[in-house]
Amino acid sequence: IEPVTVRAVNPEHAGDIAIAKKWNQESSGALNPFDPTNREPMQEEELRRWMAGDERHMLRGVFVSTRDVGFVYAYDDGDGRKRLRYLQSHGLVSSNAVHREINWWTDRATGEQAESGIAQTILEIFEKHHADQAQKKTKRPLAILLFVEQDDLSVDGALAQKLGFKEIKRQFSYESPGGQGADTVFMLTEERFAQALSARVSAPKLHP
Repeated sequence: IEPVTVRAVNPEHAGDIAIAKKWNQESSGALNPFDPTNREPMQEEELRRWMAGDERHMLRGVFVSTRDVGFVYAYDDGDGRKRLRYLQSHGLVSSNAVHREINWWTDRATGEQAESGIAQTILEIFEKHHADQAQKKTKRPLAILLFVEQDDLSVDGALAQKLGFKEIKRQFSYESPGGQGADTVFMLTEERFAQALSARVSAPKLHP
């Protein structure tokens, strides 16, 4: 049984707006999806757009009962495609792949809760991609990219690897692909995710 519930947040619901505002303030180091150079909290109009999402942007809240413990955000934007092209040009991502970038903030979650919330969101991303393939919107495979800052590697990097992400590059610059940076890049394919889920389900449970 999954220990968390994952759901969309409603930009017309006052309670959900309050939750998203809190996420935005608490994860102030995260990039503003509408202005990657701005580390300040989003304005309310931007916040509502972030909550609503669209074909290429998806925000999901992670809840334990009614208490939120974090969020997962997946997106595909112009800057992301620059990063994708750089990684593809160096043979690190399949030249045939489309992509989503993903990030999360799960500071109030336990390790198990964070892993479950992120796994459920990734599953939804791959299911949406399957629907797009069935509707002939794309034939290409999907690669999910994660960029982890040095300070977060011990937690988020380890969590990513549990979910099947593979480390593909170190000292990457998120803002200036090709320049020297401090990010580590991880990539997840559907095959690796399926293997990680299978290992999770079949792993022996220790009973004290």
